[in-house]
Amino acid sequence: MEFKEYWSNTYPDYEYPQHLSPIIRSFDKNQFYDLEVVISVPPQSGKTSLILALLSFIASNVSKRESFIFATYNAFKAKIECDNFQKILDLHRVRYEVQDGCLVTMSSSGASVLFASVDGAATGLPASAMLIIDDPIKNREEADSNVTRRKIWEWYSSVAFTRVHYEAAKILVMTRWHTDDLAARLINKGWRYINIKAIEGVPDNTEPHDWVNVATQKGKSYWPSRKPLKFLLKAREQVSAQDWLSLYEGNPHDKERDLFIKVDNRIHAIPQSITHVGWGLDFAYSQARYADFCAICQIGFDGVRYYIIRGELVKTPLDKFIDKLKALGIKTCHGKLGDNEFKVYVALKEAGIKLTNLHKSDKVLAAQDMIREWNEGRVLVGPQVSEDFLYQIKHFNGNPRNKDDAVDAAVSALENCTMQTFVASHSPRKLTSSSD
Repeated sequence: MEFKEYWSNTYPDYEYPQHLSPIIRSFDKNQFYDLEVVISVPPQSGKTSLILALLSFIASNVSKRESFIFATYNAFKAKIECDNFQKILDLHRVRYEVQDGCLVTMSSSGASVLFASVDGAATGLPASAMLIIDDPIKNREEADSNVTRRKIWEWYSSVAFTRVHYEAAKILVMTRWHTDDLAARLINKGWRYINIKAIEGVPDNTEPHDWVNVATQKGKSYWPSRKPLKFLLKAREQVSAQDWLSLYEGNPHDKERDLFIKVDNRIHAIPQSITHVGWGLDFAYSQARYADFCAICQIGFDGVRYYIIRGELVKTPLDKFIDKLKALGIKTCHGKLGDNEFKVYVALKEAGIKLTNLHKSDKVLAAQDMIREWNEGRVLVGPQVSEDFLYQIKHFNGNPRNKDDAVDAAVSALENCTMQTFVASHSPRKLTSSSD
């Protein structure tokens, strides 16, 4: 029986996973010996179901007693996949025995499959035929943890690798998360890298502001029947820039790199076509931030592009700061109040300035809309934006040790401007500015 028929018998309601053909080829029992390969796959692609089907197909038909190790991110997940593996064997009426809840031995072929986790041991059974590591990292939190990444590497080098026999295949299939994940380290050791991008056909040198147009015209979905191009382009709008590069393009972004691309987007004058304006503020009046600057930002929108009309950093007492806001004619604005900054809210209210206090969130996540608009060439910078304000935006990388007051204010201004645009589009009365 060929695997395609085996797949149809295993998952009769699912199409053959042609979009994951590199994984299928890697499991070819005639050529997988001595294979070392990393395969990056977008999330929710059905890769684990495919791996279990391939593993059961091979282990049930080997001509000698071979041993396989399947490892994933924790013991609970390993137990789930072990149970799923047994269901496939039951479906194909393969007799087997289970030891310790995680070691499955086929009665006919004598092959054994151990289901393990990267946070545990794989002792007691070697990988004479194949070591399969499926998603050693569970989520972004684990991926960003130096401790977790180091533990995974130590597990591979001191536990998993020591169980692998000469000429056994070593296959890592995962969604990429970080520039220093297990995939990156193995690629640096010479493993072959197969990257299944969510959208193929977009040249690597495509400028960020042209990416969507090029993808729309030339891009092809890696899985057209389940995830058409339109769906993937929508997904790109919803996830962060960092997660898109990592999870969907297999090209993790280093958080230490600047998130706003360096572009010459200065203009000499703000056009008269602007229809909506929003203000954003960042405060520095809590005890923990006494040495910081406050930031003021005004952003306008003309239906096509956003314009940073004003951007400045100010270090001044609260009463003087309120006077400045009043002089600018600000009546409503967005901003984030830190701990012990309720006095700011009171002072603004007494001055007749309405503040929408944005919820606290991860700075990189909160800035995604601003980053996307900037990197795709839809944000221009006017003459009343100071260089120190602009410097903070251009060098923002999410590192809490770096100054980011300007970014917080700009993100708040964009939110305020977007709200003005939304309200105007759903109201018979056209709003023109939040300072009117």
